[in-house]
Amino acid sequence: MIKFTHLLASAALLTAASAHSSDYQLSLLDFNSTIDNGDIVFAPFKNTTRGTGYVWFRNYEYDYILPVPGAYRNKTLTVSFVPSSIQSGEFTVFAQENNISPSRKTLVPDDAVLCQPTQALTELLTTFEYSSVSTRPPGYPKLCSLVIRYNTSAEKEAKLFELVDTKQLMHAKFALSDPSSQPAPGVYIEVPAIVNQLVDQKVLEQDLPLPVDPTEPGIPHVDIGWYGLDQGINFYSSHIDPSLFGFEGEIVDKSLLFQRWTQFIDLFQTIEGQPAYWVIPEELAAKKIVISEPVPSAPFIEVSY
Repeated sequence: MIKFTHLLASAALLTAASAHSSDYQLSLLDFNSTIDNGDIVFAPFKNTTRGTGYVWFRNYEYDYILPVPGAYRNKTLTVSFVPSSIQSGEFTVFAQENNISPSRKTLVPDDAVLCQPTQALTELLTTFEYSSVSTRPPGYPKLCSLVIRYNTSAEKEAKLFELVDTKQLMHAKFALSDPSSQPAPGVYIEVPAIVNQLVDQKVLEQDLPLPVDPTEPGIPHVDIGWYGLDQGINFYSSHIDPSLFGFEGEIVDKSLLFQRWTQFIDLFQTIEGQPAYWVIPEELAAKKIVISEPVPSAPFIEVSY
């Protein structure tokens, strides 16, 4: 009976197996003294002149040895991501020219993708008589390794090596930032939350009241948004928590708060025949107003394969 076993390493396993970095480890480095030649990035430890620190690489190559049959005629193929600069000898020159001696450890973030099988590999291995896949964590200078154990025909094995030759076997992806380079959060007027509060306070409703005088021409009710008396909307929205207008902490710029409150009020429209009522369309009620977009930390190294 042909046995199929295809064990793909999950993202959780990849994370657990990796040599994770931490903000503490990165905080020991002096990123103002980084040496970067485009492929190699070196960051020294703070308050040191010995050229010690950590090194990262942007470009990687596949490195492997042709498998030979083992027990039960199964073969094992191990493919590693190895820095191109290590293979070419460029790193040796870089280290000598800059008088550095980096730690022989690879730091990567907790969410790094390390030697994750591609979909093309996954689909191919399902056709093998036997296959299993596992990953190995960083082991300097290797970023990671993918270990494939298999038993199949020569024709299918040739397709496996085609994936190796065309660099379609595995993925690697991570980015690292200086922990002291804090990202800036986005600033928003939280329109949906403000509208929800006004609804809870019965200031806004989805039903448009009919005119008090039944002889007056009524406006057909249309479910286009939230309706309310203009005075109630003005009063209650002006007493909303300033945090919903993008402010943090106890100190609030009242002039700026008024400007943002006005931006919220401007979302409302008057209703013909119902001068005391305003309506905010559902589409506008569901969108935040962007005061400023979030600014992420600028990574000093990014790798994507």
